[in-house]
Amino acid sequence: MTDWPAMFRLGVVDLRLTPDAFWRLSWREWLWLSAPPEQALPLDRRALSDLMTLFPDDEDEQ
Repeated sequence: MTDWPAMFRLGVVDLRLTPDAFWRLSWREWLWLSAPPEQALPLDRRALSDLMTLFPDDEDEQ
């Protein structure tokens, strides 16, 4: 059984996510955010590429 209240508290209070951001997380994102640092999954090349596409560097700041 999933302990949603505990997960929500961890996400919103400890990780300082907005409630909306918490509910939009994929299961993989949640596992990555909530894992202890030594167990955090590294980004693979595809995940990094996806992030770079979603959040491109602002060329005006360079």
